[in-house]
Amino acid sequence: MDETNIRQLVAQLGGDQPNLELLSQLLGSRGADQDEDDFEQEAVGSRNRDAQDRAYEILRKLNKELSAACGACTCWGRHKGCSRCHGEGQPGHSDPDPALFREYIEPVLWRIGLVRTDLQPNK
Repeated sequence: MDETNIRQLVAQLGGDQPNLELLSQLLGSRGADQDEDDFEQEAVGSRNRDAQDRAYEILRKLNKELSAACGACTCWGRHKGCSRCHGEGQPGHSDPDPALFREYIEPVLWRIGLVRTDLQPNK
C-alpha cells in the first residue's frame, strides 16, 4: 500500500483525527521506492522501534475505543481464554459507551442513511 492509498484510507476514516494522521505518517514513512529488504532493515533500528511502539499504542487505544463504542470486549469475543469476557464479548455484548458511539459509529449510520435511536444516559 503506497502513501497515497494510506492517506485516502485515513481521510475516509476521519482524517481530522490526530491519531489517524500520525498513523498515516508512520505507515507512509517507508517511501514507495524502498523494497521490502530495506524496510525490514530499517525496522530493526531503535528509531523505528520507537515509531512502532507509538503505532502500537495508537492502535491499542483505537481498538479499546472502538470496542467500547460497539459494546464489545477488546478481544471482540474472539478469545475463549479472555479473562474479561471468556470469548463472549462480541459487539453488543454490553452497553456501548455513548460518547464513543457518537464519535465512531453514528457518522457511519448517517453515511448509510440509518437513523440511530437515542442512547439512554449512563446508568
